[in-house]
Amino acid sequence: MLEAYPETAHSVTLIRLRQLEIGLRQAGYGEAEIEKLVPRAFDIFLAARNEVTFFPHVKDMLSALKQEDYRIGALSNGNAEVGRVGLGEWFDFALNAHMVGHEKPHPAMFEKCLPVNS
Repeated sequence: MLEAYPETAHSVTLIRLRQLEIGLRQAGYGEAEIEKLVPRAFDIFLAARNEVTFFPHVKDMLSALKQEDYRIGALSNGNAEVGRVGLGEWFDFALNAHMVGHEKPHPAMFEKCLPVNS
């Protein structure tokens, strides 16, 4: 799939969407059905992807870090969302490769994390 669609390589979201399209096409679904099913299937996947069981004390530790004025961020090549998993209140930012247009370790991923006035 990545050989046929190299422009998707930075984004697991785009890769998963394209894989769904290919799989449905190979299973004999028509283009109109694929157009309807892919977003629905991906929404179901994302809902499950964002069901996270936290290690003990995660929220306590994040609260302690925030009290010490640490800037907390998430930088991912994946597509879990800190807000959807239940940790959004502790994070100052959350970026993923799909949003940035590059995957780690590309410098753009890290540059986007820098405060504007640094």
